[in-house]
Amino acid sequence: MDDDQYLEELMTQVSARKIRSLDDVAADVRSNLNKTVESIIDAGKALQEGRDMHPSNQAFGNWCDNEFPELGSRTRSNMMAIAGRFDQHLNAQRLGYSVLAELAAPSVSNDVVERVIAAPIPMKLAEVKALKKSVYKTTSNILEEIESMTTDEIVEQLKESMNSGKVSGGFQGQLNRLTEDQKVEVFG
Repeated sequence: MDDDQYLEELMTQVSARKIRSLDDVAADVRSNLNKTVESIIDAGKALQEGRDMHPSNQAFGNWCDNEFPELGSRTRSNMMAIAGRFDQHLNAQRLGYSVLAELAAPSVSNDVVERVIAAPIPMKLAEVKALKKSVYKTTSNILEEIESMTTDEIVEQLKESMNSGKVSGGFQGQLNRLTEDQKVEVFG
């Protein structure tokens, strides 16, 4: 092989290495974000440990302001919530920080969290918000339905479900949302 051929082959190799598809770039970003999520969970656990060592939120906040002035209180809270909710979820590593922060809120049901974690392709923040909204609408509909039911109707539906050997997820959710007074009224 002469010098010109060698140079041409070398340039082809260099060119091929520099040109990546957007999918390749996205995979690279995700790989590095996975490392970041692991670090966020570890930092959140350490922050929670630090919080547990302080007598008040104010003392903890002052300590954090001195030690980590770049971390605002909301970021610290998000990190601790993420660590608390996702420490044991290995698949959480593939989700982005914004998605994890959205899912770490105490108001988000475990069902929503499990659906997002189990999704074959990592969900984006907009998709998670849409899922939360649809679940909220479903929950609202169930609550409206149960509020419109009489005690006898609730008992009858429960009996039917128990006779069939299965309590539907929707009705189970309705039962879980009964107030203590309603439970006493229904079940004695």
